[in-house]
Amino acid sequence: MSQFAIILTIILTLFTPPSTTFSNKIERAFLQNNPHMIYSLFPSEYHIYLSFPEPISFSDQLTDQQAFFLFQKIFSDYSTFEFYSLSENGEFQNENYILKTRWSFKDKKNNNQYAFHVFFLLKDIEKSAKDKTEKWEIIEIKAERI
Repeated sequence: MSQFAIILTIILTLFTPPSTTFSNKIERAFLQNNPHMIYSLFPSEYHIYLSFPEPISFSDQLTDQQAFFLFQKIFSDYSTFEFYSLSENGEFQNENYILKTRWSFKDKKNNNQYAFHVFFLLKDIEKSAKDKTEKWEIIEIKAERI
């Protein structure tokens, strides 16, 4: 194998975006308003930074369990009617990956509707060169109102 092929293989291994399976897990969590599903994608060993504008109005660093309770509250107050990846706009930031999505939801109390762009900063915590498996975790979630 030529040196070029080896270098190309290494580069592709280092800069492979999360699988659609991982993106689908995030999508299902939001579409099903399921905090347990999103909780399984959080790291347990360090804090997650979360930032949401009005009407949620929240910004802080939380443990995985605290983030679970926050999403439990969000999903009990707001109902998702649309969530999808804008995957063509994903990008690498150092060894992390930014997944861009669109989330539309309504307030269950007054039926007001909102749309956010939600950015997930994902960290590749495990990559095996032998079987090319990947293990991503959500380390940051930032949203901006559309």
